[in-house]
Amino acid sequence: MAYLQKLNGGKKRQWRAFIKIKGYPSQSKTFRLKAEASVWAKETEESILSGNHLIPSKSTVSDLIEKYKEDILSYRKNNGGCQVYLLKWWDEKLGKMKVKDITHPILENLRTNLRKSENKYGNIHKSSNVNRYFTLISAVFRTATEWGWIQDNPASKIKKFKNSFSFQGSMHPTLTKL
Repeated sequence: MAYLQKLNGGKKRQWRAFIKIKGYPSQSKTFRLKAEASVWAKETEESILSGNHLIPSKSTVSDLIEKYKEDILSYRKNNGGCQVYLLKWWDEKLGKMKVKDITHPILENLRTNLRKSENKYGNIHKSSNVNRYFTLISAVFRTATEWGWIQDNPASKIKKFKNSFSFQGSMHPTLTKL
């Protein structure tokens, strides 16, 4: 919903346009003319509702994770289960950063550090576990591109580790190939 506010500043009278839509951060901008404020408010509100509007640079990764939990994970079995735990880790590492500032090198550095770090049991993270973390954050950023928060997924170019354990099935010794 958009609304206008008249600001009295002596000789310089200005108008501030506010836009508040549930599920999106509120936005405001100040104009010299009421007509300019009205046009901006109408255009911005329409672009948000149509999904063509990028979220302002103030949105953080923490905001994105919360919206992902509410809109995506809340409809899954067990409300996302272990994914909530993984998202908590991402929130601790990147939560205060702005979504637009997340880049491939930042994520690559986190991937390397996660692979070398210990889990809660004191063991080094296995490559399959690291892959699980990055599959999830890639899904979060892919959803952010669908919502129009960012243009490109910064996690899309991160390569997965080769799994440290690969099962190679074998036949029972008494069985023979045909």
